Amino acid sequence: MTVRGATLLSAVGWPEHPAAIVVISHDTREFLASLMGYAASAAVLGTFLMRQMVPLRLLAILSNVLFVAYGYAEQIYPVLCLHVALLPINAQRLLALANGNPARGFPLGPGWPLAGRRRGAILFVLGLLSGSAGGWIVIRILSAARA
Repeated sequence: MTVRGATLLSAVGWPEHPAAIVVISHDTREFLASLMGYAASAAVLGTFLMRQMVPLRLLAILSNVLFVAYGYAEQIYPVLCLHVALLPINAQRLLALANGNPARGFPLGPGWPLAGRRRGAILFVLGLLSGSAGGWIVIRILSAARA
C-alpha cells in the first residue's frame, strides 16, 4: 500500500508494527533530475565566489552542462535554451584565456550603432521585446518539432 509517496512495510511482506513504520519511496528519475538542478545551482553559486577567471569559466561550463541536463530531464525549455547558448560562450572565453588573449569586455563598444545617451533605454526595450517574443518563438519551434 502506498500513501503519498510512502510505502507501508506490510506491502513488502514485513509484519506490521503498531507504530506504522514507513519507508519513503522515491521515483529515481525525479530524484536524479532534482539532484542535477541543485548541483547546477550550487555550481552557479560557486562561480560567484570565484576570484580567478579560469576556475570561474570551468565551473560555469560545469553549471551549463548540468543545467542543460536538468532542463532536458524536466522539460524546462527556457533553462535548456539559455544554457545551450551560454555553453559555447563560456568555452570560447576559456579558450581565449588559455591562449593568452582574454576578452576585451562587452562587445558593444562606442562604435556600435546604438551607442550614446539612449543606449541603455534602447537595449532595455530590445531585451524586453526579445524576451517576450523569444519565449513564444521557442514554444512554436518545439511544438512544431513534436508534431
